[in-house]
Amino acid sequence: MKDTMLKERGYVRRGVYSYLMQGNSGILIINKGPEIEVTVEKGMHSKNSKLIYTFKDSLGNLHDLPIYGSWLFYGRTTPVPIRRYTTNRKTRRKQKGGFYPSVYGGVCGAKILAPLVARQMMRMYETHSKRKTKRRSKKLFHKKRG
Repeated sequence: MKDTMLKERGYVRRGVYSYLMQGNSGILIINKGPEIEVTVEKGMHSKNSKLIYTFKDSLGNLHDLPIYGSWLFYGRTTPVPIRRYTTNRKTRRKQKGGFYPSVYGGVCGAKILAPLVARQMMRMYETHSKRKTKRRSKKLFHKKRG
């Protein structure tokens, strides 16, 4: 998302070795923080036995950043307008009354299945009551023995 926004403004992400030479300008983002407009003061150089880059911002502050760190450099390029897609959907009118296929299918099926549902309900009721009585009698039987 950030890359696309910056590309619209005329900045593109530059790699560590490709563009970071003395005198190049662009935007520096450190630790996903704010954008700082900088110029490369020194390319890759050694300081305290570490490879670093030195950037100078518009206020004159120097930023020494390690070669591999949590920072990004965006260099100048030609702005690229990003095409934003807009959907032109036709507004659908709310249906009032009439034929609803999904509801009608359910109603037709219910008429056909009504006798089967009733029979199944009766079976469940009958078997449920029988099991209850059997369980009770078994419990009483085991208590008498033990």
